[in-house]
Amino acid sequence: MRHPRLESCYQVVQHSSDFRHFHWPPKSPEMNIIEDIRDALLHAVEKRSPPRIPMDLLTALQDSWCEFPPEYL
Repeated sequence: MRHPRLESCYQVVQHSSDFRHFHWPPKSPEMNIIEDIRDALLHAVEKRSPPRIPMDLLTALQDSWCEFPPEYL
């Protein structure tokens, strides 16, 4: 007897021909909204002075987030 999780995985693999596979481009704008915001936030924080302690980093992230225009988010 297989573990229940393994059994369900086995059944999915066994019947995988029943599924249609969709291939999305890796940088599809519809799928990577969070990555775009993360990148913009990263660049905004990098423009500031380097944080010395974790609280400085948190403050820089919060301040940069608040500076984003509402339509960007």
